[in-house]
Amino acid sequence: MRSFGTLAAILLAGTTLMAKVPWVKEAQDLGFKDIKSCQDCHTPKLPGLNELGNWLMDEKAKRKAEKIDLMWLADYPKKP
Repeated sequence: MRSFGTLAAILLAGTTLMAKVPWVKEAQDLGFKDIKSCQDCHTPKLPGLNELGNWLMDEKAKRKAEKIDLMWLADYPKKP
């Protein structure tokens, strides 16, 4: 799987990622079944962010939160 290989290479290189693989499962467990992979928030070239990923980061800043809360996905204006 190419994306796993890319992720593993980045992790082995010591680069800190904002993405967390368990977030996909957590999002689905919270009822966001349209979230199917890291690519729902990230560009194919990790650790870049796409529109949804940037929105989550903006929400984190706006809410002055220490970390992203996936329940914010319910407020996303363009449902994933």
